[in-house]
Amino acid sequence: MLKSSAKTGTEDAKGAPTMVSSSPLLPPITRSPSAPEPNLREPNLARCTLMALALSLTRASAAEPVDAETWAARARDAAARDDLVTLLEAASAAARLRPDHPRHLYNQPIEAAKALHQIVLLGLYAPAAENPAFEPYVADETMAYALARLADNQSPRGQVDEAFRLPSMTGLVEGLAYDEPTKRWFFSDVHHRMIWVRQPDGSVAPFTQPDARVPGLTGLAIDAPRGLLWAAALVVPQMGTSDAAAPEQGGLASFDLVSGELHSWHPVPADTQLGDLLVTRRGTVFATDSASGMIWRLNAPDATPYRWRVIGRSSERHSLQGLATLGDDSWLLVADYPSGLYLLSVVDPDQPALPVTIPLGATWVGIDGLRSRKGTVLALQNGVRPARVLRLDFTPGNGSSDTPQLASWEEITAGAPAMPDPTLGQFVGADFVFLGDPGWALFAAPAAPARPRDITVLKVPLIP
Repeated sequence: MLKSSAKTGTEDAKGAPTMVSSSPLLPPITRSPSAPEPNLREPNLARCTLMALALSLTRASAAEPVDAETWAARARDAAARDDLVTLLEAASAAARLRPDHPRHLYNQPIEAAKALHQIVLLGLYAPAAENPAFEPYVADETMAYALARLADNQSPRGQVDEAFRLPSMTGLVEGLAYDEPTKRWFFSDVHHRMIWVRQPDGSVAPFTQPDARVPGLTGLAIDAPRGLLWAAALVVPQMGTSDAAAPEQGGLASFDLVSGELHSWHPVPADTQLGDLLVTRRGTVFATDSASGMIWRLNAPDATPYRWRVIGRSSERHSLQGLATLGDDSWLLVADYPSGLYLLSVVDPDQPALPVTIPLGATWVGIDGLRSRKGTVLALQNGVRPARVLRLDFTPGNGSSDTPQLASWEEITAGAPAMPDPTLGQFVGADFVFLGDPGWALFAAPAAPARPRDITVLKVPLIP
């Protein structure tokens, strides 16, 4: 999905502002060439280390932010000014406050080997061996070991299989939904602004037609009791249009589950980028805004969507992505791409968002799609290297006073060549089925369709 990790700066190929850091540990949010960005690793690490004494003299008088993102922003600003004292202080503080955050670890300029070892323990990769800033330390035995282990972490792990293929596709296929009674699959297309249907015999055909009001379609969800297929829609350069005027507002669209006719269209403000959504058993629609920390809510197909909850402060960078229900639909689990996972009470909107526990060796940064079934959540994590599929199991949790708790987590698969950018998925029987590569990288010329290609839909087996 579109991943907006900042509220200012250059805009990426999905139309979202990029994070001001050129560290490629988290795959670049940009999908096309953009202006160079400050590199926190550009100053020589040895120079930074020699300034530790100066830092100790200034720290006592410095106003200390309480969160890692504020420190990271201060470090980015210091790097742009070549202010090594502030860079050392701010980048190290960010890593100290968020030892689960790979970008903060990679960008902190002291104790480099220790930081890289922490990234190794997270199961991730960082391109330190190719970074000139690490050259003064490559002969160190501890550093050499860390670099070797980082390289090992790129190797594919776990089982992932091909479920089926969508032949000769030219669009940007982002989301999917499965209709169990009819055995039909639905796929959203950002570029063609429509939905495709795959029949049980494997044939693929258009299910909806482009509508002049509706932009590119992303997340999908089926409301079977009401016979509707819901889609989140957003305005991005990659959407094609043959209309005299392209759609200017995103929103929520519902389609008849039988005919594919547009049932309702609910626009949202132009600065909103709805990326994913879900429908509860009561028919309530929740959708995430990847351009902010806002969650939108729609109580009925003929109602008006409204801003329901916000995660964090307006001054912070947020990019909400996947969401899932827990605790008999009384809780929402939401992924914020730059910071992690949060729980929100549906029954008590005044209760603040609760960060999900981060066990030792885990990181929830860079999670895109989320789906849940009976307390088991599958998370598609494409904001780290290698891209991964994670499983998280939660205690039941019901009502506002009984919060679901993380009981266990594990990595299901990582680094498979077929899943460089896993986005959205669906539980189907004993498998989790998902898209491993929607094709954002193929739209360097945003408005032009990609060459026809087969899109591989993947699956991983679930062990109870």
